[in-house]
Amino acid sequence: QLQIINNSIKLAFYRSKMSREEVADCYCEISQAFSRNPDLKMQTLFALCAEHKQQQNFAEAGMCLVHCVVTIIEHMQQTDFEKFSCIIRDISKELFFQEWKFQDRTEIDRIIFFNQYGENKKLFSETTLVQRLKEALAAFLNAELYESSILVGKQLVYIGERFRMYTDLIFFHQQMSEAFRLISKAEENGMRFLGTYYKVGFFGKNKIPNLHNKSFIYKEFKLTKLGEITDRLKLDLIRQIGESVVIQIITDSGIVNTELLDDDVIYLQITHIEPYFTNEDLQQRMSIYHRNTKVSTFAFQTPFTTSGKKYGSINEQCKRVTQLTIFGESFPSIRTRILVQKSEIFQLSPIQNAVEIIGTQTNKLKSQVLIFYPNLNELQMLLQGAVKTTVNEGPLAIAKAFLDPTKPPTNETEANDQAILVKQLTELGEVCGEAVDRCDYIIRTNHKLDMLPFHEELQKGFDEFAEGLKQLNIIVKRKE
Repeated sequence: QLQIINNSIKLAFYRSKMSREEVADCYCEISQAFSRNPDLKMQTLFALCAEHKQQQNFAEAGMCLVHCVVTIIEHMQQTDFEKFSCIIRDISKELFFQEWKFQDRTEIDRIIFFNQYGENKKLFSETTLVQRLKEALAAFLNAELYESSILVGKQLVYIGERFRMYTDLIFFHQQMSEAFRLISKAEENGMRFLGTYYKVGFFGKNKIPNLHNKSFIYKEFKLTKLGEITDRLKLDLIRQIGESVVIQIITDSGIVNTELLDDDVIYLQITHIEPYFTNEDLQQRMSIYHRNTKVSTFAFQTPFTTSGKKYGSINEQCKRVTQLTIFGESFPSIRTRILVQKSEIFQLSPIQNAVEIIGTQTNKLKSQVLIFYPNLNELQMLLQGAVKTTVNEGPLAIAKAFLDPTKPPTNETEANDQAILVKQLTELGEVCGEAVDRCDYIIRTNHKLDMLPFHEELQKGFDEFAEGLKQLNIIVKRKE
């Protein structure tokens, strides 16, 4: 109860000085505290949904509505719960960090609940359920999360068919059809941006004690630049503390030594980060959508060399990878800021860095090769980056730098790294061969003869790439 009172007071009296992330955190904490009062929980989530819509955070608004849907179904009478519990399973499997755990409630509990809420029973009816699902579908469409809107649409179709809502079914199918059309268009032009992520570290022992030495993942709107989020956070702090506050930006992305900081100054460390996936994860996350949903791990890279310079030649270029993890939830969520709970730093040797570069290229090519209608322009661009590089640091240059037959490995670790690199290069070569064949097929079947000269250049580049690998005892097999 104290948590509800404290956050309600903040929203009532201090809202004008709070950042939008702090407002969302208050609503989140209130909704969690109302876990035993589902009607108040839904009211809180709906209020948070309105906040997100006002700020055009439609993905987060959709997630709020999905949480309302789950709450409605959980508190339906037993017979209705059995009808609709499959909706919770489908939605939580695709959209939540982990599958939803149902509350253990007996039929007697449900009867007591319905007697207690009386007139509010309509909040937990099929009508309200359908209304919230409709709103979620619209929110996800606005967020360009078309696949999520289709998932919600399927639940509406399930309900519509069960209750013979034929007029509504026409609308549901039309909305899903529009979502499929928009996915097709987005895949064709490659222009879908689902958010930009930043790690923001706060330091200021005397000025912001509640945030001092904490780091958060911020999800920003589409292509938000570093300067834009920096200016916004500065304005938030000035509004909260006063114009006399001194704010400094820490430009280095490394670990901050707090002992060297002035306790009366606020320091912000803002670093652009990307969702992080292992090569195994990427095999399951081929599309832009799947690489921007259920994301809980992020990373940023810091290049360095053994000589002390930031950049160097291929065989001396190292990389420091900082991996950030959040637990219990993932993006998109019902809020746009989540506390970093785990931070790990990994150092990659030059050959390990090379393995990662080759693996990234392979996965990007696969994401186009394995879809039914690949984007020809993007496919050719990715292929060019692999087999027709204009700089001397393409895959073939990497292979020559680390797999010289005249220089055998000096230890077991080096031998293992070389074996992994050979495997990655073999896979890249095979995927490049498939990409060349797909490009040829698309150009000839769609009569895009103006693109044929560039394709022939890529074909020549691939042949040279395959021949170069062959000289290093790496055989690229073409699929028949």
